[in-house]
Amino acid sequence: MLAQAALFAFAPETSVGVAVWSLCGLPAMAFFAGYLTITLAGQPRVGGRYPANARLGGLICFIGMPLGWVLLIAASQFHTRMSTLLARSIAGRGRPA
Repeated sequence: MLAQAALFAFAPETSVGVAVWSLCGLPAMAFFAGYLTITLAGQPRVGGRYPANARLGGLICFIGMPLGWVLLIAASQFHTRMSTLLARSIAGRGRPA
């Protein structure tokens, strides 16, 4: 998610490529990197194999990242509005009655 935020921060506002990479490309790379990590290094030292849940991992990556962006944008909008309201209320206190 940090790579997505950096990509979004340094890109022009009208770049469609940033949106495509943020919502599709980076989650796909994260899914396959996680799948390889769990497959190669996540096996138990003693005992059998755990069942692989590739569909669940894909669902988490491809639904979780857009959902994370929506929550990040909503939190950013909330913070901006609350900062504006606070600045207006502070500015209103300085006026003589």
